[in-house]
Amino acid sequence: MHSLCVLGHKRRIYSHMSKSSQATPETTPEEPPRRGFNAARVWWWVRAALLVIGAPVLMAVIAAVLLIGREITAPTWIVRDVEARAAEVLAGGSMGFGAVKVTVGEDLHPRLVLENAVLRDADGGVLARVPRIESLVSPRGILQGRILAQEVELSGAQISLRRATDGTVAFAFEQGSVPVGAADGFLGLLDQIDQVFEQGALEALEFVRADGLIINYVDARAGRSWVIDNGRIGLDLRGDDLELRADVALLSGRAYVTTAELTYRSPHGSRVAEIGLAITDAAAADIASQSPLLSWLGVLDAPISGAVRGEMSEGGTLTGVSATLQIGAGELRPNSQTRPIPFQSARTYLSFDPALDRLTFDLIEVDSTLGRVVGTAQTYLREFDDNRWPAALLGQAQFSQMNIAPETIFDAPVELSDARFDFRLRLDPFTLDIGQAAVVNADVPLHMNGQVRAAAEGWSVALNARADAIGTDQVFALWPTGVAPRTFDWLSKNIATGMLRDPNVAFRSEPDGVPSFALSMEFDGAEVAFMPTLPPIEAAGGTLSIIDRRVAMTLNAGHVTAPEGGKIELAGSTMVIPVTGIPNPLARFDLAMQGRVTAAMAILNLEPFGVLRSSDLPVSFAQGAARIQASLDTPLGRGIAPEQRVWSATADVRNVRSDVLIPNRTITASSLQVQADPESLVVRGPMQLADVGGTVTFSRALGAGSEGTARVEADVSVGPAFLEAFNVNLPSGMVSGQAPARISIDLSDPDAAQFRLTSDLRGVGLSLAGLGWSKARNVAGALTVVGQIGATPRIDQLSISAPNLQTTGTIRLAAGGGLERAAFERVRLGGWLDAPVVLLGQGNGRPVSVQIAGGSLDLRAANFGGGGSGGGEGSPMDIALDRLRVTDNIQIDNFRGAFTSPSGLQGQFQGDVNGIAPIRGTLVPIEGRAAVRIVSNDAGGLLRATGLLQNAHGGDMQLTLIPAAAEGSYDGTLIGSTLRVRDAPALASLLDAISVVGLLTQLDGQGLLFTDVDAQFRLTPSQVIVTQSSAVGPGLGISMDGIYAQASQTMDFQGVVSPFYLLNGIGAVFTRPGEGLIGFNFNLRGPVDNPQVLVNPLSALTPGMFREIFRRPPPTVGQ
Repeated sequence: MHSLCVLGHKRRIYSHMSKSSQATPETTPEEPPRRGFNAARVWWWVRAALLVIGAPVLMAVIAAVLLIGREITAPTWIVRDVEARAAEVLAGGSMGFGAVKVTVGEDLHPRLVLENAVLRDADGGVLARVPRIESLVSPRGILQGRILAQEVELSGAQISLRRATDGTVAFAFEQGSVPVGAADGFLGLLDQIDQVFEQGALEALEFVRADGLIINYVDARAGRSWVIDNGRIGLDLRGDDLELRADVALLSGRAYVTTAELTYRSPHGSRVAEIGLAITDAAAADIASQSPLLSWLGVLDAPISGAVRGEMSEGGTLTGVSATLQIGAGELRPNSQTRPIPFQSARTYLSFDPALDRLTFDLIEVDSTLGRVVGTAQTYLREFDDNRWPAALLGQAQFSQMNIAPETIFDAPVELSDARFDFRLRLDPFTLDIGQAAVVNADVPLHMNGQVRAAAEGWSVALNARADAIGTDQVFALWPTGVAPRTFDWLSKNIATGMLRDPNVAFRSEPDGVPSFALSMEFDGAEVAFMPTLPPIEAAGGTLSIIDRRVAMTLNAGHVTAPEGGKIELAGSTMVIPVTGIPNPLARFDLAMQGRVTAAMAILNLEPFGVLRSSDLPVSFAQGAARIQASLDTPLGRGIAPEQRVWSATADVRNVRSDVLIPNRTITASSLQVQADPESLVVRGPMQLADVGGTVTFSRALGAGSEGTARVEADVSVGPAFLEAFNVNLPSGMVSGQAPARISIDLSDPDAAQFRLTSDLRGVGLSLAGLGWSKARNVAGALTVVGQIGATPRIDQLSISAPNLQTTGTIRLAAGGGLERAAFERVRLGGWLDAPVVLLGQGNGRPVSVQIAGGSLDLRAANFGGGGSGGGEGSPMDIALDRLRVTDNIQIDNFRGAFTSPSGLQGQFQGDVNGIAPIRGTLVPIEGRAAVRIVSNDAGGLLRATGLLQNAHGGDMQLTLIPAAAEGSYDGTLIGSTLRVRDAPALASLLDAISVVGLLTQLDGQGLLFTDVDAQFRLTPSQVIVTQSSAVGPGLGISMDGIYAQASQTMDFQGVVSPFYLLNGIGAVFTRPGEGLIGFNFNLRGPVDNPQVLVNPLSALTPGMFREIFRRPPPTVGQ
């Protein structure tokens, strides 16, 4: 085989044969100078020649007849001649033999038999040992006196061939013997053999035949040796050409035997040759080791049969080679560590152009369990070593048919057409570099490049593939079996339809590593089911990236159709699965959703989010446009529990309107922010409720047990518009302005939403006209309102703390929102009212009715209204006080009254003064304060109760108190009748001083009777200033003025006592009321229960009109 494969080189022939041996004995000596023609001399020479020639012929004829069929020992002259011929051929060597025998056949051709022949070189080295050489001797040679072999037949000869690492070939007849010839290749060796038969010693040779030939071939380059047994070689020198034919059987240690037939044809005297080689069941590695142009077969482990034809030029160079190879079942296996790739059969037609080092494959056909490949290739041998052995094959291949069998590389059968490859194949180590490849599948061109290398540890693969556009179904059909199987399973189940743009695939595999796989591509028009519980993404477009076990997808376009509310756009969403190929791999979804609020909430209400799963809210609780960013970390697969999922969502919602968040109220907002996670849902932003604006936060817990956790927190402005928005219709003027407030609404029961509102009241004005209280807008306070929102709101707690007002109560509103009843457990108003108050609505536009049941009221600081002309309808008031404080020492217990307040408090009342003296009276507003008229049928009891006169009994009295200018001061008028005084120490001392014994007796008994009592005084918080008073009766008349200090209960009075007033009072016309014509001036100073009494007896001698000179002027009071 090697004889066909040394490309483009002239063979150098190394021969031990001497050029001089080519000269023959018949060499003609130099011809002497010609002389003239001499006929007699000529005839002599003729006769001599006939005698010389004829005698031996005659003797040979006689001998031949005697030897027909008989084998005799050769005569000595024959032996000597054979030895001489051998020495000539062996260039000074020799040939020894055990015996030389001669026989003559029936054709009269003598045959020479040499037994146990030994051929030696000129130095005595053994060249060959041949058991039997049989030669047909040429009759022509015998006639010439020479032994010329016409045919040679060898039996049992051994030949040794050895190829060195540099490719040179040495030829010997046995192992260890001296080489007979050497050349730089098998072609040179054949050329050398051809030249040997051109020598004169073999000029009569016509045919050489060798049977039972044993050839020992040792190949140092391949590192192997072979034994060729029972070989046959035939060399035909007849005609114009030298023809050589050899049939051999090769024993290579395999289960099968390789046979080969070599043919060689070359014209005599020319180096032009035709060489042919037919082989059967030759090991691919054996063939590859012998032929540079077939060295690529070394990666196969398979038997090869075929034929090779080659031609040599006159210069001894190879001009062309063609071959047909049939490759049987075997494996592609560059080394022992690489996993073999089996095939069933292969076939190729190839030709080689040595001038261009071009190897052309006119047919490549491979059948294997992987599929079938049919194509052509044009390659070039490259990267030659010093011995011109190529290390690489560079070329292009084109395959018209590539059918991939199912369940091999791909799950389903795949047909590829018009496949073109630019490649370089390096043989050691086996490395296939694919510079560029293009294949067509279903009219879609696919482009590839990469490298496949057989490393010492096993296969190393680096392949890249791409396409311009390809359908998803086609991608899944071309997905290699076993490459990222779980990723393929997820993609094939979840991506349907659509086109993939610019897909790029990279596959890397190292012998000791985990295979690496990468895929990136754009897609559009796809349907992606990214979560089994959510609607698929329709018209999806974006990018998909797979790196080893990591899968990432980004959407540039696409939408889902929500169960309610329409479409949700998902452009900008991403999905990442960091590690696939494991049970329930974790996945991260970052969803960018845009659409209507109802549609977005319908999506977020599905698993795995379940935002409203435990809520009473419908997904349509609000209308508007939403932009949502949601993230989800979840295991993939079935049976995933909600607690295994971690998710969160934020949203920007525009143009919002909701009639559900706050029952029976419409909320609007230009923009809201939404946050949600498995624990909670929060909506916040500026909202508008009717004409009321505020910053609102809606929140609720999510998950199991979260029912009834919805809340609304809002920063609002409280004022008339706010109250109207919540259907709280208070009387006009009660609330004005705006104050910031915080409201919390509990939506645990959507039908009865509870709320709590708090405010510092700064900015709002409050007025309780019926109670004479108001708060300016710039004054701070504290307001807490707790209640229930509904068609008819309910206020369960109203707490107000403001200057001069503290109260806590409840409010019940009537149908339609008006006030029905406001009940305050305790109203502390301006320091003058501390009582429970109930306000009853009387309809729109009418003042509320006030009910006070219990508590206390202090008239000293009371302010019941403006005290104007009273043009409007006042608030009716029904008052039942435990205590009505009039002065520091006077109060009315069990006070009951009914009043109105058109311009202040007015009405009738009754009660017990200091809890003792029953009274009745009238309250009249005067300039914003209350004037009191008190009537009592027990004047003595009233005087005792007030501490003014502890010893008074009986009688009737009318007391009028008119508010004075000073706070808590009143100008009073007292009118009484039939009043008796008993056991009055001060009066007793006075009567004793004027020695009126009868009156003293009467004072100690039934008491002194005063039929008329009259007094003018100023009542202040600390004093009673009596400007004028008188008391007259049948036995006594008294006039008095002065000051009574209530805190110390001391007095400083002056006056006139007139005894026997029935007669003495005749002169009263000239005196003060209560004084007679005759009277005594007196002074009372000190404690009420033990005063100091001073009487001027001389004053009795002074007529009444002149008594003023004996006493000081009465006290006066300001305005």
